[in-house]
Amino acid sequence: LWKAKKIDLAGCTYSGILERLQEQGIPSVFAYPDTETVKVALDRLLAEIQIAVMRENLPIIISVSKKRGNDSGDQDRNTVSLHKSLLDFNREHITYFLIQKTADGFDIFTSLRIANQITNNFRSCQIGRYLAEHLDFEVSVGYGIGNDIAQAKANASSARKEAALSGSSYVVDEKNNLIGPLDSDQYLAIRSEITPEIYRTADQARLSTLTIQKIVSIMNLLGTNRLTTQDLSTKLGVSVRNAQRILSALEKSGLAVVENYKTSGSMGRPVKVYEINFAYPKSQA
Repeated sequence: LWKAKKIDLAGCTYSGILERLQEQGIPSVFAYPDTETVKVALDRLLAEIQIAVMRENLPIIISVSKKRGNDSGDQDRNTVSLHKSLLDFNREHITYFLIQKTADGFDIFTSLRIANQITNNFRSCQIGRYLAEHLDFEVSVGYGIGNDIAQAKANASSARKEAALSGSSYVVDEKNNLIGPLDSDQYLAIRSEITPEIYRTADQARLSTLTIQKIVSIMNLLGTNRLTTQDLSTKLGVSVRNAQRILSALEKSGLAVVENYKTSGSMGRPVKVYEINFAYPKSQA
């Protein structure tokens, strides 16, 4: 290119190549960051490391409670069993927990770093599985992350209530995003931001804003606005009956229509396929 007079100056980032160009008499420069550029990059890297370290030390509360419906006559025995199992889990997994009794269970105080270790970065709920193996009654587990203890406690309570409704464990983070269900490949992250469209849709369908947000997340996950009762039941972790109630509410309010029917087999009963008509924002890749 130089001999054909198609370039006036060559720039390179390797010093070895620079020497060869100069030997050929080709005007060239060595592109390298100056001191200020390096300093800015290092400052940014240090800031990111500090933020990551600070977040690892955010307080987290794991709220564990007995599910409603357990025999009230065994409450004292259940409480003792639950406490013992939590202590055993703490000892066996060499974690650092502070366990505090609550009205209907226990709150576990720890750090985000420890919680990440025992949940595989909030993909699984080892505590829930451990308790299911060692107790003869069911419990709900919710994780709350906060910028302080008060926020962590409030978020843990919200996550536990969601867990009680769905039967799976959930997380509410310091930005109030709902994450879960854990131990499921149908993992959803529901943003705390509630848009005017979500409010209008929930009001029109007479459903909660959280339910509408979950449906939006499911449509993003599946990449379609066509859902069956089984789709909704599986992804929400609720009964088919409850999923049908939600879709019927959307249909009644004009936010969904039965597009067609499909069967799962030659003898299977036709299943309604609902087309959801309210707009939903596509998640960004």
